[in-house]
Amino acid sequence: SIIVSLVPLENDYVFKKWGIGSILMSNFVTYEQKKIIPSDLTENIILMIGRSNDNYKRLYLGIQTMEYITKEIARCKMIIISNVTNNYYLKNLVNDLILTKSVIFKGYSSIPEVYYKNISLHIFPTISESFGLVLSETKIYGIPNILIGLDYVSISKGGTIIIYDDKSETISKIIIEILNNENYKKLLSKQAIINMSKINNEEILKKWTELLLSIYKI
Repeated sequence: SIIVSLVPLENDYVFKKWGIGSILMSNFVTYEQKKIIPSDLTENIILMIGRSNDNYKRLYLGIQTMEYITKEIARCKMIIISNVTNNYYLKNLVNDLILTKSVIFKGYSSIPEVYYKNISLHIFPTISESFGLVLSETKIYGIPNILIGLDYVSISKGGTIIIYDDKSETISKIIIEILNNENYKKLLSKQAIINMSKINNEEILKKWTELLLSIYKI
C-alpha cells in the first residue's frame, strides 16, 4: 500500500524511515490569486483564525502576545475569527489581561476574506497542520504570517517568520518589529504573494486525477 501525504517531512523522511511507500501531493488553494486584491496593510490589526475548542490551535498564545504589543502600539487590535460561545477560558483570559478593547471576537465566518483587506499580520500558533488552509489564504492576500515552529508544512516559507519559542514576550517582540517597519511588512507581503503564485490548481487537479485513475486501474 502507498500513503498519499501533504506533508514533505512525512513523505521525505518519516515514511521512508518506517519503510512505507508514499506520494507527496499538494492541496488546492481556495482563492484564484489573479482575482485577489491584496491587503493594503494599512491598519495595525492582527488576525487569528481557528477552532477555539482545538487545543492544538493555541489561540491563547496569540492573545497573550497582545499584553506586550499594546504597551508598544496602543492602537493595535486583534481580530479572532472563531466560535468562542462556550470557550470561557479565552474570554476570561482577555478579561484578566485587560484586553477587552484590543481583542475582538468576531465569531465563526464562512467568508473570512471580508476581514483581509487591511490586515497587517496573521498569527498562526497551531502545532499541528498538514497544509494550513488559513495560512495559504492569508498569504494569497499578501498578509505576513507568524508561525510558531510550524516549519514542516509545504507553504511555511515565503512571507512568514518562523519562531521557535513559545514565550509570548518573544513572539510579541517580532510582531512589534514587523508592525513598526513599513518596508519590512511590505517585503513579507510581496514574498507571500510570490510564494503562493507557484501553486497552480489546474496542475494539482491533473496530478490528483492521474493518481486516482491509476488506483482505479489497479
